[in-house]
Amino acid sequence: MSEERHFGIAREPQYTCPMIDSVIDELDSVNQNIEGFEKTKSTEDLVEMLKYVEEIVGGVSKLQNRLEEIRENVTNIRDWGEEWKRLAIKLSNELEEINNS
Repeated sequence: MSEERHFGIAREPQYTCPMIDSVIDELDSVNQNIEGFEKTKSTEDLVEMLKYVEEIVGGVSKLQNRLEEIRENVTNIRDWGEEWKRLAIKLSNELEEINNS
């Protein structure tokens, strides 16, 4: 039995670093591709650049959703930590009562 189950505490939430890293990687990729844009007189090049910009705009809502998932996970981590904190204070108080008896 895990410590969380034993004490009635929620399971440890997943780490957010990989979640944040994936958003950073996506933004880096977009940035690198945009840096390649330059002035052009070629209609074909301009059309290709605009297609890529459309892809970026479409991907923004996905990034927003992933950021919301990260926010929710951070909230879960905070709540999980608070549960452990309350347990630690409760056990500390009980130990103090035993020692003072």
